[in-house]
Amino acid sequence: MFELPLLAGSVLLSTQIESWFWISHLNHTEFRTRQKAHEILAERMFAPDGYLLAQQLEYAVNSSQPEVARRARLLLAQFYWLEPSSYLAMPWIDMLPEDWPERKAVIENYLYRARQMLDASYYRADWPDYRLATTLYASDLLRQGMPRSVVQQLLDAMVEREIAYRQSRGLQPLVKE
Repeated sequence: MFELPLLAGSVLLSTQIESWFWISHLNHTEFRTRQKAHEILAERMFAPDGYLLAQQLEYAVNSSQPEVARRARLLLAQFYWLEPSSYLAMPWIDMLPEDWPERKAVIENYLYRARQMLDASYYRADWPDYRLATTLYASDLLRQGMPRSVVQQLLDAMVEREIAYRQSRGLQPLVKE
């Protein structure tokens, strides 16, 4: 009865210890070892539990060793880089599905955060604050452990809604060719 949770916990701990091992090798004296560590970590980030490695890398970004911090930033940029499959831009945050949990609060919260980051003193075409809000939200979903494939599906569903909205108003969609 206790064996399965114990086994799962020990596998998780083992994975985290191994990740720390490779993170510590990002500053190895030999370039080949640093590069191997970087490649192994880059591959692991896209595993279902990659968000746990991302949490470790968030800590490593503050390392006193410049090479560890630099490589951790590069790896995190890869982890958080996610875009729609067939669209040139992130969809607007208000294209979340109507039945999305706490949809209104999510939209308001992330729009507020995006507007704090942008110079919104003048109108800009195509609502960059809405697109940045979606980027921030997608990053937070990844950080919270939502699988990349699920976040990707969400973005693609939001794109479908945005395309329909744009077409209903005579605007061209921003599809990739």
